[in-house]
Amino acid sequence: MIAGTIPESLSQLEKLTHLDLSCNKLQGPIPASFGTFKNLNVMWLGSNELNGSLPISFGQLSELVVLDVSRNHLIGILSEEHFSNHLEKLTFLDLSGNKLQGPIPASFGTFKKLREMWLGSNELNGSLPVSFGQLSELVFFLDLSNASISGFIPKWFWNISFNLSYLKLSHNQLQGQLPNSLKFSTKGVYLLDFSYNKFSGPIPLSIGESMLDLNYLFLSKNQLTGTIPDSIGHITSLQQENLLVKHFIKHIRGLPFAPAKWCGHPPCTTHAPKN
Repeated sequence: MIAGTIPESLSQLEKLTHLDLSCNKLQGPIPASFGTFKNLNVMWLGSNELNGSLPISFGQLSELVVLDVSRNHLIGILSEEHFSNHLEKLTFLDLSGNKLQGPIPASFGTFKKLREMWLGSNELNGSLPVSFGQLSELVFFLDLSNASISGFIPKWFWNISFNLSYLKLSHNQLQGQLPNSLKFSTKGVYLLDFSYNKFSGPIPLSIGESMLDLNYLFLSKNQLTGTIPDSIGHITSLQQENLLVKHFIKHIRGLPFAPAKWCGHPPCTTHAPKN
Protein backbone atom coordinates (compact mmCIF):
# COMPACT_ATOMS: atom_id res chain seq x y z
CA MET A 1 0.00 0.00 0.00
CA ILE A 2 1.06 3.57 -0.71
CA ALA A 3 1.51 5.80 2.35
CA GLY A 4 2.37 9.44 2.94
CA THR A 5 0.74 12.52 1.45
CA ILE A 6 -0.41 13.21 -2.10
CA PRO A 7 2.21 15.39 -3.81
CA GLU A 8 1.11 18.65 -5.43
CA SER A 9 3.29 17.74 -8.41
CA LEU A 10 0.63 15.30 -9.64
CA SER A 11 -1.36 18.29 -10.84
CA GLN A 12 1.29 18.83 -13.52
CA LEU A 13 -0.08 15.79 -15.39
CA GLU A 14 -2.32 17.95 -17.54
CA LYS A 15 -3.42 15.15 -19.88
CA LEU A 16 -4.42 12.78 -17.07
CA THR A 17 -7.87 11.22 -17.58
CA HIS A 18 -7.98 8.55 -14.83
CA LEU A 19 -6.57 8.83 -11.30
CA ASP A 20 -6.90 5.85 -8.95
CA LEU A 21 -5.23 6.09 -5.53
CA SER A 22 -7.94 4.19 -3.65
CA CYS A 23 -7.41 1.55 -0.95
CA ASN A 24 -4.11 2.87 0.36
CA LYS A 25 -2.90 4.67 3.48
CA LEU A 26 -2.59 8.15 2.08
CA GLN A 27 -2.86 10.96 4.61
CA GLY A 28 -3.14 14.71 4.63
CA PRO A 29 -5.38 16.95 2.55
CA ILE A 30 -6.45 16.50 -1.05
CA PRO A 31 -4.39 19.04 -3.05
CA ALA A 32 -6.47 21.98 -4.21
CA SER A 33 -4.45 21.86 -7.44
CA PHE A 34 -6.40 18.71 -8.41
CA GLY A 35 -9.09 21.08 -9.59
CA THR A 36 -6.86 21.99 -12.54
CA PHE A 37 -7.19 18.56 -14.19
CA LYS A 38 -9.03 19.76 -17.29
CA ASN A 39 -9.19 16.29 -18.88
CA LEU A 40 -9.86 14.17 -15.81
CA ASN A 41 -12.79 11.74 -16.19
CA VAL A 42 -12.35 9.50 -13.14
CA MET A 43 -10.98 10.23 -9.66
CA TRP A 44 -10.83 7.38 -7.12
CA LEU A 45 -9.48 8.47 -3.71
CA GLY A 46 -11.66 6.28 -1.49
CA SER A 47 -10.51 4.11 1.44
CA ASN A 48 -7.55 6.16 2.56
CA GLU A 49 -6.82 8.34 5.59
CA LEU A 50 -7.18 11.70 3.88
CA ASN A 51 -8.28 14.66 5.98
CA GLY A 52 -9.12 18.33 5.62
CA SER A 53 -11.94 19.66 3.51
CA LEU A 54 -13.05 18.88 0.00
CA PRO A 55 -11.31 21.33 -2.34
CA ILE A 56 -13.59 24.03 -3.75
CA SER A 57 -11.63 23.66 -6.99
CA PHE A 58 -13.36 20.33 -7.66
CA GLY A 59 -16.27 22.36 -8.96
CA GLN A 60 -14.16 23.19 -12.02
CA LEU A 61 -13.62 19.58 -13.15
CA SER A 62 -15.91 19.88 -16.16
CA GLU A 63 -14.92 16.49 -17.67
CA LEU A 64 -15.39 14.51 -14.46
CA VAL A 65 -17.65 11.46 -14.72
CA VAL A 66 -16.71 9.57 -11.53
CA LEU A 67 -15.77 11.09 -8.15
CA ASP A 68 -15.09 8.85 -5.15
CA VAL A 69 -13.57 10.27 -1.94
CA SER A 70 -15.42 7.89 0.37
CA ARG A 71 -14.20 6.33 3.63
CA ASN A 72 -11.70 9.00 4.56
CA HIS A 73 -11.62 11.62 7.34
CA LEU A 74 -12.83 14.62 5.35
CA ILE A 75 -14.54 17.42 7.24
CA GLY A 76 -16.06 20.78 6.48
CA ILE A 77 -19.28 22.08 4.99
CA LEU A 78 -20.45 21.08 1.52
CA SER A 79 -21.11 24.26 -0.42
CA GLU A 80 -22.68 25.19 -3.73
CA GLU A 81 -19.19 26.05 -4.98
CA HIS A 82 -18.02 22.46 -4.52
CA PHE A 83 -20.58 21.23 -7.02
CA SER A 84 -21.20 23.91 -9.59
CA ASN A 85 -22.88 23.65 -12.97
CA HIS A 86 -19.51 22.67 -14.45
CA LEU A 87 -19.98 19.06 -13.30
CA GLU A 88 -22.57 18.30 -15.95
CA LYS A 89 -21.03 14.94 -16.93
CA LEU A 90 -20.94 13.42 -13.44
CA THR A 91 -22.62 9.99 -13.29
CA PHE A 92 -21.16 8.56 -10.05
CA LEU A 93 -20.66 10.49 -6.79
CA ASP A 94 -19.47 8.93 -3.52
CA LEU A 95 -18.82 11.14 -0.50
CA SER A 96 -19.87 8.54 2.08
CA GLY A 97 -18.01 7.58 5.23
CA ASN A 98 -16.61 11.00 6.10
CA LYS A 99 -17.58 13.80 8.48
CA LEU A 100 -18.89 16.29 5.95
CA GLN A 101 -21.40 18.78 7.31
CA GLY A 102 -24.14 21.16 6.31
CA PRO A 103 -27.28 20.76 4.22
CA ILE A 104 -27.13 18.87 0.94
CA PRO A 105 -26.38 21.54 -1.68
CA ALA A 106 -29.23 22.37 -4.05
CA SER A 107 -26.70 22.25 -6.88
CA PHE A 108 -26.75 18.43 -6.63
CA GLY A 109 -29.96 18.66 -8.62
CA THR A 110 -28.01 19.95 -11.63
CA PHE A 111 -26.25 16.59 -12.12
CA LYS A 112 -28.63 15.58 -14.88
CA LYS A 113 -26.58 12.48 -15.80
CA LEU A 114 -26.06 11.22 -12.26
CA ARG A 115 -26.94 7.53 -11.93
CA GLU A 116 -25.52 6.68 -8.52
CA MET A 117 -25.04 8.81 -5.38
CA TRP A 118 -23.62 7.83 -1.99
CA LEU A 119 -23.84 10.43 0.80
CA GLY A 120 -24.33 8.12 3.79
CA SER A 121 -22.43 8.19 7.09
CA ASN A 122 -21.77 11.90 7.18
CA GLU A 123 -22.91 14.72 9.48
CA LEU A 124 -25.21 16.46 7.04
CA ASN A 125 -28.36 18.20 8.23
CA GLY A 126 -31.58 19.68 6.96
CA SER A 127 -34.05 18.14 4.56
CA LEU A 128 -33.85 16.82 1.01
CA PRO A 129 -33.34 19.66 -1.50
CA VAL A 130 -36.18 20.22 -3.95
CA SER A 131 -33.65 20.09 -6.77
CA PHE A 132 -33.35 16.31 -6.23
CA GLY A 133 -36.58 16.07 -8.16
CA GLN A 134 -34.63 16.84 -11.34
CA LEU A 135 -32.39 13.77 -11.09
CA SER A 136 -34.22 11.79 -13.74
CA GLU A 137 -31.19 9.58 -14.53
CA LEU A 138 -30.69 8.46 -10.93
CA VAL A 139 -31.58 4.85 -11.65
CA PHE A 140 -29.21 2.70 -9.63
CA PHE A 141 -28.14 3.54 -6.07
CA LEU A 142 -29.08 6.34 -3.67
CA ASP A 143 -27.55 6.10 -0.20
CA LEU A 144 -28.58 8.76 2.32
CA SER A 145 -28.28 6.49 5.37
CA ASN A 146 -26.87 7.76 8.66
CA ALA A 147 -26.50 11.23 7.19
CA SER A 148 -28.31 13.22 9.93
CA ILE A 149 -31.04 14.43 7.56
CA SER A 150 -34.57 15.07 8.80
CA GLY A 151 -38.03 16.26 7.86
CA PHE A 152 -40.93 14.91 5.86
CA ILE A 153 -40.35 13.00 2.63
CA PRO A 154 -41.92 15.14 -0.14
CA LYS A 155 -44.11 13.51 -2.79
CA TRP A 156 -41.70 14.38 -5.60
CA PHE A 157 -39.00 12.25 -3.93
CA TRP A 158 -40.96 9.07 -4.58
CA ASN A 159 -41.11 9.97 -8.27
CA ILE A 160 -37.33 9.68 -8.60
CA SER A 161 -36.89 6.81 -6.12
CA PHE A 162 -39.23 4.55 -8.08
CA ASN A 163 -36.50 4.28 -10.73
CA LEU A 164 -33.87 3.04 -8.29
CA SER A 165 -32.54 -0.45 -7.68
CA TYR A 166 -31.08 0.37 -4.26
CA LEU A 167 -32.52 2.94 -1.84
CA LYS A 168 -31.04 3.43 1.64
CA LEU A 169 -32.59 6.04 3.96
CA SER A 170 -31.92 4.37 7.31
CA HIS A 171 -30.68 5.95 10.55
CA ASN A 172 -32.03 9.45 9.99
CA GLN A 173 -34.95 11.48 11.36
CA LEU A 174 -37.20 11.24 8.32
CA GLN A 175 -40.96 11.47 8.79
CA GLY A 176 -44.23 10.93 6.97
CA GLN A 177 -46.08 7.99 5.51
CA LEU A 178 -44.88 5.57 2.88
CA PRO A 179 -46.99 6.12 -0.27
CA ASN A 180 -50.02 3.87 -0.68
CA SER A 181 -48.84 2.82 -4.13
CA LEU A 182 -45.20 1.91 -3.49
CA LYS A 183 -44.26 0.81 -6.99
CA PHE A 184 -40.93 0.60 -8.72
CA SER A 185 -39.87 0.34 -12.34
CA THR A 186 -40.10 -2.88 -14.30
CA LYS A 187 -36.34 -3.45 -14.04
CA GLY A 188 -36.89 -4.21 -10.37
CA VAL A 189 -35.67 -2.95 -7.01
CA TYR A 190 -33.12 -5.01 -5.06
CA LEU A 191 -32.86 -3.29 -1.66
CA LEU A 192 -35.09 -0.94 0.35
CA ASP A 193 -33.92 0.29 3.75
CA PHE A 194 -36.23 2.71 5.58
CA SER A 195 -35.26 1.52 9.09
CA TYR A 196 -34.42 3.72 12.09
CA ASN A 197 -36.49 6.74 11.13
CA LYS A 198 -39.84 8.20 12.18
CA PHE A 199 -42.05 6.94 9.37
CA SER A 200 -45.62 6.47 10.53
CA GLY A 201 -48.90 5.00 9.35
CA PRO A 202 -49.50 1.59 7.78
CA ILE A 203 -47.22 -0.45 5.56
CA PRO A 204 -48.59 0.02 2.00
CA LEU A 205 -50.97 -2.81 1.11
CA SER A 206 -49.49 -3.14 -2.38
CA ILE A 207 -45.86 -3.25 -1.23
CA GLY A 208 -45.30 -6.74 -2.66
CA GLU A 209 -47.12 -6.38 -5.95
CA SER A 210 -44.48 -4.56 -8.00
CA MET A 211 -41.24 -5.57 -6.26
CA LEU A 212 -40.92 -9.21 -7.19
CA ASP A 213 -37.11 -8.91 -7.47
CA LEU A 214 -36.67 -7.39 -4.00
CA ASN A 215 -33.98 -9.15 -1.92
CA TYR A 216 -33.74 -6.97 1.18
CA LEU A 217 -36.48 -5.01 2.94
CA PHE A 218 -35.86 -3.12 6.18
CA LEU A 219 -38.65 -1.19 7.93
CA SER A 220 -37.66 -1.66 11.58
CA LYS A 221 -37.45 1.02 14.29
CA ASN A 222 -40.10 3.34 12.89
CA GLN A 223 -43.54 4.34 14.11
CA LEU A 224 -45.44 2.17 11.65
CA THR A 225 -48.78 0.71 12.74
CA GLY A 226 -51.30 -1.84 11.54
CA THR A 227 -50.68 -5.25 10.05
CA ILE A 228 -48.19 -6.82 7.66
CA PRO A 229 -49.77 -6.86 4.17
CA ASP A 230 -50.41 -10.23 2.55
CA SER A 231 -48.73 -8.97 -0.63
CA ILE A 232 -45.30 -9.33 1.01
CA GLY A 233 -45.74 -13.06 0.57
CA HIS A 234 -45.53 -12.53 -3.20
CA ILE A 235 -41.90 -11.39 -2.98
CA THR A 236 -40.36 -14.83 -3.30
CA SER A 237 -36.88 -13.43 -3.93
CA LEU A 238 -36.60 -11.91 -0.43
CA GLN A 239 -33.49 -13.05 1.45
CA GLN A 240 -34.13 -11.00 4.56
CA GLU A 241 -37.11 -9.13 5.91
CA ASN A 242 -36.97 -6.98 9.01
CA LEU A 243 -40.42 -5.63 9.70
CA LEU A 244 -40.13 -4.55 13.32
CA VAL A 245 -42.96 -2.06 13.75
CA LYS A 246 -44.41 -0.34 16.77
CA HIS A 247 -45.84 -2.81 19.32
CA PHE A 248 -44.87 -6.00 17.51
CA ILE A 249 -42.02 -7.90 15.88
CA LYS A 250 -42.33 -10.14 12.85
CA HIS A 251 -39.40 -11.90 11.18
CA ILE A 252 -40.83 -13.95 8.34
CA ARG A 253 -37.68 -15.83 7.39
CA GLY A 254 -34.85 -14.08 9.21
CA LEU A 255 -32.05 -15.53 7.10
CA PRO A 256 -28.55 -14.42 8.17
CA PHE A 257 -27.18 -11.44 6.29
CA ALA A 258 -23.38 -11.28 6.32
CA PRO A 259 -22.05 -8.89 3.67
CA ALA A 260 -18.73 -9.75 2.12
CA LYS A 261 -15.73 -7.59 2.90
CA TRP A 262 -14.20 -5.56 0.09
CA CYS A 263 -12.33 -2.38 -0.52
CA GLY A 264 -14.80 -0.03 -2.13
CA HIS A 265 -18.39 -0.77 -3.03
CA PRO A 266 -19.98 -4.07 -4.04
CA PRO A 267 -19.37 -5.35 -7.56
CA CYS A 268 -22.94 -4.32 -8.38
CA THR A 269 -21.88 -0.70 -8.84
CA THR A 270 -21.21 -1.25 -12.50
CA HIS A 271 -22.12 2.25 -13.63
CA ALA A 272 -18.81 3.65 -12.46
CA PRO A 273 -16.06 2.55 -14.85
CA LYS A 274 -12.85 1.81 -13.03
CA ASN A 275 -9.91 1.27 -15.32
